[in-house]
Amino acid sequence: MLDRVAIFNYLIDVEKVPSESIGIMAHSLGCAVALEGLVARYKEKNAQEQYGNITLVSP
Repeated sequence: MLDRVAIFNYLIDVEKVPSESIGIMAHSLGCAVALEGLVARYKEKNAQEQYGNITLVSP
């Protein structure tokens, strides 16, 4: 689980990328991984962020 959250934490907290400009695309089983990462960040940081787009292909 740490890898999933680390991606979002690095981009938003370290690189200061606005969450609105982050697009998320996942395919098949990766859909669950991507969404779990977002949920884990929300729970960890109590972050209520909006993302540019979320595209789930064949979840």
